[in-house]
Amino acid sequence: MTIHRYMDAILYALVNYIAYIPLVVYPFRKKFRYSNFVSYSIITVLSLGFIGMTIAVINGMPAPFIPVISVVVVTIVLYFGVKEHLGKTLMTFLIEYNNASFVTVIAKNVEIVVFPNRVHEMYGRTHSIFIFIGAILVYVFDGIYSEKIYNEMMEKPSDSKAWNYIWITPMSYFIFWMIYVSSSESYLNGTLEHIYILVLLVLFSICSFITYYVILQLIYYETEKSRLEYNELLSQAQYQNLSGRIEKARKARHDLRHHFLVINTMANEGNTEGIKNYMKEFSNQVADDHVLIYSPNYTVNALIFYYMQRAREFEIEFKLTCNVPEVVKFSDKDVTIILGNLLENALNACKEVTSQKPRIELNCQYDDTEFLLKIKNTTDKEPKIDFDGRYFSSSHKGHGIGIESVRTVVDSYQGFINIECEHHYFEVTIFMPIE
Repeated sequence: MTIHRYMDAILYALVNYIAYIPLVVYPFRKKFRYSNFVSYSIITVLSLGFIGMTIAVINGMPAPFIPVISVVVVTIVLYFGVKEHLGKTLMTFLIEYNNASFVTVIAKNVEIVVFPNRVHEMYGRTHSIFIFIGAILVYVFDGIYSEKIYNEMMEKPSDSKAWNYIWITPMSYFIFWMIYVSSSESYLNGTLEHIYILVLLVLFSICSFITYYVILQLIYYETEKSRLEYNELLSQAQYQNLSGRIEKARKARHDLRHHFLVINTMANEGNTEGIKNYMKEFSNQVADDHVLIYSPNYTVNALIFYYMQRAREFEIEFKLTCNVPEVVKFSDKDVTIILGNLLENALNACKEVTSQKPRIELNCQYDDTEFLLKIKNTTDKEPKIDFDGRYFSSSHKGHGIGIESVRTVVDSYQGFINIECEHHYFEVTIFMPIE
């Protein structure tokens, strides 16, 4: 075995195996279980393993051992090294391995045409050159496919059970390529495959990508459906919670009339000591502020009153501009979900502000054609956003439930929501047409 053959084996491993590793790693680059240094060290060792296996084949190890050993070893690495569903990571690896197999077969047939005298040379440099050219084309195609479709689905959080078995699809293609390569005439005898076989192989690869696309779309729609159903349940729970607070405020205002009646009776009787005792007991049970009217609409008024009270407790400045009539064309439930969640989020953010005076600005405008709501609050935390533009919660793992509930309601009215965060201010603008 000459040094040139070793160099050929290394070149072949680089262009046929190692070149595809970045395509496997990229969708999960932010989900390594260990530090980047440890993770990339493992990837480096894995790459050296591919080179070692290629050299072993030249020295007599059966070629089919490479794909079998590769799948086993890579599956173990993905399971212990990436914080993602094994079905996702394994599917990604198998897809790229199948791409490599397709390029290898086509490159071998091109070599037979261009360099017929070198076709019997195992892992020859001319074969590697054509594989390299094919790999470049795969990178271009994969880049477009992954950027627009694949990576988005891989990065989406999903609890779909389909990932438990969906990897079987690329695994079946993998088995096909493994059997085909080991029995191919171009590899065994150095003869060119029939043109119709090559055309079928191309069509087979195209169909495999169409299959992947359909599968990913089905999982996407399943995930979105589950998310919407989950948000609907949360919206109902939040509505019930906020409705309880509104009802409590309603009862307090109703009871206030009775308190005034008792005090007035004591005053008419000249019972000043009784009035003092009653007022002392009353002040221990209710807030210091009297009930104010910020809007003729009871739901809007109750929510603003409640959160203004909360804001004062934490010394948060609250600036209000409100023009909402008594009757609106939105249900109390939807108004509660929108205004209640946004005020709750604003209050929670302001409670953690230390760099400046915490402040909430609320502007509600309603007329015959549109409902416009703007809420702006100070914040010391830069919100985290995923690739869909959805905000992650700052109080728990996953996306912000309140914002998602608001978005669901706004979408149901064909409205739009815009969220901005800059210069330590978080602002949400909502527009909903009035039909």
